[in-house]
Amino acid sequence: MFSKLDNLKWHDGVLLELRQRFPEGKRSPATVVLTVSLFRGQETRKRTIFCLTFSDVRRIAHVIDAVELADNAVAGNIIDAAWSKKKGKAQHFIMRLYDGYIEIVSTKVTIRQPCAL
Repeated sequence: MFSKLDNLKWHDGVLLELRQRFPEGKRSPATVVLTVSLFRGQETRKRTIFCLTFSDVRRIAHVIDAVELADNAVAGNIIDAAWSKKKGKAQHFIMRLYDGYIEIVSTKVTIRQPCAL
């Protein structure tokens, strides 16, 4: 699950969308979808769009300066991303942005590519 995140190159990527869903009911888990445009490797010149869906979200926090995000979009507005690697436990994912961050604690993530906005 989360090991797939190891294969993505986050630095100089672009955050395109952050979508949060908080369904009604105590037993319905929250879902967060991040749409990002990332380079596949060091030699790649073109970014590829990926959709990351975090399921069974326990916590989400984010601070995003929308002006800074837009100002840095061409060069890349993602600094990096990291996550805990504890088997069988909720995973802590954090993405550092230029002048902001996104933090998600969830038990599952799926990555889709290609994905459309």
